[in-house]
Amino acid sequence: MERLPVIRILAGSILISWREKGRFSSALALPTLLLVMVWALHTVFQEEIRGISPWLPMPFYLIAFSIFAVTCHRLILMEHEKSPFRISLYTREIRFVSWLILVYGLYFLVLMVITGFAINLPGGTYLVDITDKVYSPTQLLYIPAMYIFARLSLVFPATAIDEKAGLGWSWVNTRRNGWRLVVIVGMYPWLTNSLISLLSREGATILEQTMTGLLYYAGCAQGVFALSLSYKYIITGPDRNAFGA
Repeated sequence: MERLPVIRILAGSILISWREKGRFSSALALPTLLLVMVWALHTVFQEEIRGISPWLPMPFYLIAFSIFAVTCHRLILMEHEKSPFRISLYTREIRFVSWLILVYGLYFLVLMVITGFAINLPGGTYLVDITDKVYSPTQLLYIPAMYIFARLSLVFPATAIDEKAGLGWSWVNTRRNGWRLVVIVGMYPWLTNSLISLLSREGATILEQTMTGLLYYAGCAQGVFALSLSYKYIITGPDRNAFGA
């Protein structure tokens, strides 16, 4: 099985989004608007939502993000499709949401087990200190959980293009590329989000928050593009123009 060229994939995700910025912007306008609307409603009515249940916005976030991510995957993997944005909530997006819940559920389960073990080690209280969310040593605990997530992540692009795939299939096809995928689906989005978070400030206006949010979603799109290119490389192979260049 070919090793993923991590640098080429990350560079390719940026290059292809710049080269196809007109088509990508048009296709992602409505999915991004859906995410912004959910965020805006959550922000405006956060007190009322907190009074009902803090989990209330989650289904809406999941559906909006699934529409967004599916569109991103199809832009890369079905580049000749005229309109990648096609909502089919009874099939594709529902399957995508189901995989999101399952894979992230496994991710957090592994994280909880590791955290429970770590907190009982000497100095464990320091290790699980989350006062600094970005640079805390707690980030080290995410690595094993992220490895599991990375090995299972191929189900997302496969589902987006209506291919039948499961967790076992993804695990087998990511053999020898697990840590490379950790960089692509873990470290790359983390670094992007960390850089964008530097732009936020206390007392930011709604306009500033909206612009930061749009940058965040642009960063999310880059991460999804990188996963799509990884899927394309693994399934298609290096000899068949896996980057669509």
